[in-house]
Amino acid sequence: MRSLLFVICMSLLCSFISVSSIDDFDMNSSSSSTLVAEQGEPSNQFRGKFRNENLKLNLVLNLYAANIPIPGLEMDSCYGYLNGNINGSWAILKVKNIETNRAIVRMVSDRGSDAQDVELVITDSGLTFRQVDDVNIKGVANGKYVKLPKIIDFIKN
Repeated sequence: MRSLLFVICMSLLCSFISVSSIDDFDMNSSSSSTLVAEQGEPSNQFRGKFRNENLKLNLVLNLYAANIPIPGLEMDSCYGYLNGNINGSWAILKVKNIETNRAIVRMVSDRGSDAQDVELVITDSGLTFRQVDDVNIKGVANGKYVKLPKIIDFIKN
């Protein structure tokens, strides 16, 4: 029941763009909802696939258009997701603020029970992911749930 409620809520909040799988997603595609960087030109800073190998986490983003499907969830696309060695998936439902090298986004767990503001900052090798709110995304270690660090560095794939 929770999953169904989550899918319905996410569908209402995300764009109604159909992409059959992440392999079909074109990171270079543009859309009419493309945000523009401060210089007035489209930016690719917050678009791509990122990985933290130590924590075994994947972050897929396109903060300029809600056109990324979440694997395993029957829902319309959103601005991105975090998955891997964590408790479920976390979807980016809202881009609250975006600047040239910094963005604030709202993420929701696939269970719909937790929501979290996250700051994303572009670095030379990828981006830094910082959990802003008191809610902690939980990872899995030795069969137990553990809180992920508040700040996680991701490398762009």
